[in-house]
Amino acid sequence: MCNRFSPFATRAKKIFFPKIFILSYTINLTSHLLLLHKKLHLSEYTIMSTYILGGDIGGTNSRFALFKPTTPENKPDFYKEYSTSGNADPSLAYGGFLKLLDLVLNESLSSQGVSPTEYGLTVVCCFACAGPVFENTCNFSNVIDGKFEVNGAAVVDTFECITIAKVVNDFVGMGYGVLTVDYETECIVVNKGDPVNETGPKVSSSFSCIFGDIVLLPLLISL
Repeated sequence: MCNRFSPFATRAKKIFFPKIFILSYTINLTSHLLLLHKKLHLSEYTIMSTYILGGDIGGTNSRFALFKPTTPENKPDFYKEYSTSGNADPSLAYGGFLKLLDLVLNESLSSQGVSPTEYGLTVVCCFACAGPVFENTCNFSNVIDGKFEVNGAAVVDTFECITIAKVVNDFVGMGYGVLTVDYETECIVVNKGDPVNETGPKVSSSFSCIFGDIVLLPLLISL
C-alpha cells in the first residue's frame, strides 16, 4: 500500500506513508486541501508552533509521521507504526481511534519537546484511510464490526491543538504521494523506456490485502 510507481520506474525501498500536507478549507477544496509544506508561507513564530501530522490508517497497522513546516517531506521529525487492531475498542467512542490519536500526539510531540496542551500550538492533520470516505469520515468495516471510525470533525472537537483534520481514501493519499517522487534518487528502472514525462499521466499500484490502482491525469485548461 505504501509503494509509489512512475510509468517506467519503481521506488527501490519502502515508503513510510502517503505524504500528505494540509492547510485550510479555503485553500483548495477540490484537491482535498493537500499542499506540500515547502510551499507554506508562515511567519517564523507560526513555523515554530505549527506541526503537520500525517497518518496512513490501515485495518491492521497505522503509520504516523510528524513534520515541521520546514522539514523535508521525506525526513519526518517523528515516525512510528502502531497496531490498529490492538488499539481498537468497541466500548470507546469511534472505536478507539481517538485514544490511539491521543497516544500518537503525546509521543510525537514529546519527541520534539512539546506538550499537546502548549499555548499557541497548532497541528494540522490528514489521515489516508483504507476504506471509503464520506463526509470526512471513514468507517473500517473490517475492524470491530465497523465500529472503528476516523472522523475528522470529532478529531478537531476533541483535541484543542488540532485545527484541521482531513480524511481521505488511502489511494487518494498515495496519488498525491506520487507527485512528490524524486525520479533521480527514489526510483530504479524496471523496464527501460522513454524518459519520464513529469507532466504526463502517472499510475500508482498497491499490492496488499487488495490490489488497486490510481491514475493521475494532467489537467488541460484552454484559455
